[in-house]
Amino acid sequence: MTRIAKTSGIDALALALAVAAPRAQSPTEEIRETHGDWEVVCASGQDVCVIRQVGQDSRGQNALVVTVRELDGVTAESGEAVPAAIDIVAPLGVALQAGVRVQIDGGQERGAAYNICVQSGCLVRSPMGAEFLADMKRGVTAAMTFVVPSNQQAREVTVNVSLRGFTAAFNAL
Repeated sequence: MTRIAKTSGIDALALALAVAAPRAQSPTEEIRETHGDWEVVCASGQDVCVIRQVGQDSRGQNALVVTVRELDGVTAESGEAVPAAIDIVAPLGVALQAGVRVQIDGGQERGAAYNICVQSGCLVRSPMGAEFLADMKRGVTAAMTFVVPSNQQAREVTVNVSLRGFTAAFNAL
């Protein structure tokens, strides 16, 4: 994934971290709209919004949270515009060096490293170039894979995140 040359601001960071954990809605956020499997979540009383979906593992357990936010005026080191950023929060106890891999409808696999682990989980924050965003808008399913170490052997966990409603939710931002 691409490196961002210019960041999008503290408000977006605070909102992303506030809505990143799979939990009940907090008093500092509100769900403004739902489009398919995606929610438009905003900081209460502000226009700082992201789209969010909680991904479940094969047993139906909440396994990760995906948020996407629109970026304005952000460019990559190459000079290319970066229209959005994706945050993926995986549970604590993941193999940090493995990062998270994202594959949309069996296409190109993209990987990103974890940025930080906090009480609610381990965060991957990565820019989304125009091609990645277009793939998400066209796609049906984003397979997000992380690694969980165990005593015997590391185990890959793949969470299939629905992209139903992604385009409408992103456009609502």
